[in-house]
Amino acid sequence: MVLITWPVIAMFGQNLGGYPWQSEKFYPKYAEVIQIAAGDVWTLALQPDGSLEAYGFDAPTIGNDDYQPIFSELPAGNDFIQIAGRYHNAAALREDGSIVTWGHNWYNILESPSGNDYKLAAMGACAGAAIRLDGSLVAWGRDDYHQLLKIPEGNDFLPR
Repeated sequence: MVLITWPVIAMFGQNLGGYPWQSEKFYPKYAEVIQIAAGDVWTLALQPDGSLEAYGFDAPTIGNDDYQPIFSELPAGNDFIQIAGRYHNAAALREDGSIVTWGHNWYNILESPSGNDYKLAAMGACAGAAIRLDGSLVAWGRDDYHQLLKIPEGNDFLPR
């Protein structure tokens, strides 16, 4: 995905599975977006009012392991401050510091940590991670080789 002459967001890439998205262009509802994140064949935009908008094909839906149309079901609200996406799942951080995840629940990737003390969230294909307000790191998702037990300790992970 790339932001071209504003206000156009363009998606391009390999045509896997017959998705015709090499040159698709999407027009956000606002003249500015705060952040954009991408999954496999979809793009998510954080709007200035704190709401989410999605573009593309087969966007993930909340609590559903099936692929649904892109505009079907995004988390409700206008209190989002950060977004992350990867493959067929996404995460959004709310103003209150809580994390909401949605999409395909491979390897329990949607089982994000509870609480409202998070500063930053990230998503991988099979695992997610977040940094707490105290600077410590937490991860969830795939743990075949006990990789989640190898999370570095400490509280110096806050971005500077």
